[in-house]
Amino acid sequence: MWAFVTENDYKNAQAIDEVVAKLKTSLAVAKEQNVDASDEQAVYDNPQSTLGELMDALSSVRAKLHFITFADSKVQKICLENWDTNGDGELTFEEAQAVTDIAEIFRGQDISLFEEFKYFTSITSIPDNAFRNASDLQIIYLPASVSEVSGSAFVACSKLDFVVILNDQVMLNCNISLRPQTTFFVPAAVLPTYLADENWGTKNVIEYTGKPVVTAEATRIYGRTLGTISTKVLGAPVVGTPETECESMSVATLPVGTYPITVKLGTITTTGVELREGVLTITPAPLTITAKSYTRKVGEANPEFELTYKSFRNKETDTVFVVRPVIECDATIDSPAGEYEIRVSGAVATNYEISYVNGVLTVVDDPSGITTAKNDDVDAPVFDMTGRRVSKPQRGIYIKGNKKVVVRN
Repeated sequence: MWAFVTENDYKNAQAIDEVVAKLKTSLAVAKEQNVDASDEQAVYDNPQSTLGELMDALSSVRAKLHFITFADSKVQKICLENWDTNGDGELTFEEAQAVTDIAEIFRGQDISLFEEFKYFTSITSIPDNAFRNASDLQIIYLPASVSEVSGSAFVACSKLDFVVILNDQVMLNCNISLRPQTTFFVPAAVLPTYLADENWGTKNVIEYTGKPVVTAEATRIYGRTLGTISTKVLGAPVVGTPETECESMSVATLPVGTYPITVKLGTITTTGVELREGVLTITPAPLTITAKSYTRKVGEANPEFELTYKSFRNKETDTVFVVRPVIECDATIDSPAGEYEIRVSGAVATNYEISYVNGVLTVVDDPSGITTAKNDDVDAPVFDMTGRRVSKPQRGIYIKGNKKVVVRN
């Protein structure tokens, strides 16, 4: 019978072989230095040990040997070339702690991840051009001992996504030249100081907890199906890019509210990451209610005012109103010529944010020249149509000031 090995099985077997070889070497060093690694030896001896168990054992025994495990082999090579004082091919915590100045050793280097920089605890400042043109650098941890960073230290680090500042005593200077998208993680003890600072307050500064959390957020308008999901990394940096899923994004008829976004690891390789459900917020759609404008003659009744609506969603109509709009106008049948505002207000509609545009009622004199007035509003001299002067005009048409006046009781 044939047995087929999948590509994933093959890669997993390769990874196990590599870790086993490294673990074997580290166990041998531990034995030479009389370091107790019996627990790790048991994992090595167990043929049923998983890749994760073997990796944990390797990390454990290396920590007992004070060996620094580098995530980036290029960073490891540079560090060994410069600071492996005993030439054993490993950089220990003690060797890293002995370094007081990195000068421009990393300038222009093809490195991407430098979490292990946090062990260089005798470094107090990052000098000019220290990482200039390290264009692939994505993550760096600044030691807790660092209190000053030169403004040119990270010039042209165009991919630097995360900077972890471990100093929990003082706030670092804010003249670091980095792209706006860079996230700065700082300890909780100094976070308020950073957020209150006029310059740091414009940057993306969040709390460092040591526990990476990935979540997501998105906003779209009711009735639409387009929106951008933004992922957020909290607590500590991650390597890789998460994936997200949100079926609610494409359902235009969903009402205003919040809906879940599923967050997946994607290409993230960082261990211990918490994937936290994200939130899609559907906001009310804008709806504009406009009062039509009208013109009428003096003495006429107001027309029946009408409204127009702009931007209903999902083929909806004015039936969506929970409370219908109210139209008001101060003009009455007795109002003189002039312009009067037609006001609209008071509408309530689920899923809509309503704005209003008022109209105008223009009241004009009769083009025939005839105006209207009440009999007690007409001053003398007033003449009837035969030319006789009338002191108390009654209902009818009169002449006043060479104009015809219609008098109503």
